[in-house]
Amino acid sequence: MSLAEISHKILYPDRIVLLKLLWTKKSVNGEEIRDELKLKDGFLWSHVRAFEQEGILKIEKLLEGRRVYTRYSITEKGVRVYEDLRNSMMEFFKN
Repeated sequence: MSLAEISHKILYPDRIVLLKLLWTKKSVNGEEIRDELKLKDGFLWSHVRAFEQEGILKIEKLLEGRRVYTRYSITEKGVRVYEDLRNSMMEFFKN
């Protein structure tokens, strides 16, 4: 799938920041995403859900003791999407 085919899903400022966060850290929890994006949960989860549906991130539930932790990790497809987006933006701003 090309960047052009999914651009309508990722070309929102908050989603670009989320994509960069995932690319940089590889795996984050919900609190890290909320702190970085400064969004309320409803808006945040709509972005996470869109990325999950596109295969850009995967959600993993971890059990530690009695607590369940959720981790969000970038997929190989997510890495390709981020790198394609970054290269496209660099090329656009070069000219």
